[in-house]
Amino acid sequence: MSDIIRLPGGVETNLRRLNVGCGFDIRPDYINVDMNDFHSPDVVADIVDLDGFPDGQFDEVFAKDVLEHFLWRMTPLALRSWNRVLRVGGKLVLTTTYLPGLAQRIFSPGYMTDLRTQHITLVNLFSSQGYPGDTHYTAFTERQLRFHAHNAGFGVEHVELDGGWLIRMTMVKEAERSNPDITTGDDGEFVHRMYRDILGREPDAEGTESWMHRLSAGEFDRKGVLLQFIGSTERQEIDMRAMDAFEPGPLTLGI
Repeated sequence: MSDIIRLPGGVETNLRRLNVGCGFDIRPDYINVDMNDFHSPDVVADIVDLDGFPDGQFDEVFAKDVLEHFLWRMTPLALRSWNRVLRVGGKLVLTTTYLPGLAQRIFSPGYMTDLRTQHITLVNLFSSQGYPGDTHYTAFTERQLRFHAHNAGFGVEHVELDGGWLIRMTMVKEAERSNPDITTGDDGEFVHRMYRDILGREPDAEGTESWMHRLSAGEFDRKGVLLQFIGSTERQEIDMRAMDAFEPGPLTLGI
């Protein structure tokens, strides 16, 4: 591994830890990455894709209060991108919204008469919405997060609650994962690849024709089609069957 890594924007560094979606939380000894330049990160980039960041070069990806800012169907894409840039044995340390904790608060005695707590809960769920990107789209149970970690090639090293409504999970990269290729081949080849990679089956003629038409008409670009496949009922049925058999974990079991 070379001493110097070259990153988007002409940044050169020998640091091996990323702070993705840093916001105003600029951390020393990390490469701070954010979509908004007004946060003054080291690198302005799309942290779901991390395009331009080299494969397998980093020891840690730190993602505090980030994952909930993506559409829920983007969760596997983000985790696989973060897997891609980590070396095997590297760690993903993330904190995100813990839905059962907020549910317990909502159903606690006195909640319905406590306006301050109600407002704080709304902000916890949906964010302060003060600028582009400052919006929450999803939340997680422990079992869901463990499931996504496993699918993205991570083992779970540690899990704990923070303040009752945040879940902090440390994951270790055990296997290489990458996102489906959406750049190569013509549209027909791309659509066929989505059926095989996302749905695990051969494409049907009617569905292929429909997606080809929507691409040619500009209704979706290729990334949009990928997200539609991930969010499809067929794919969700596959995931829910797999998740149902997945170990719930100590928080879920009340240990």
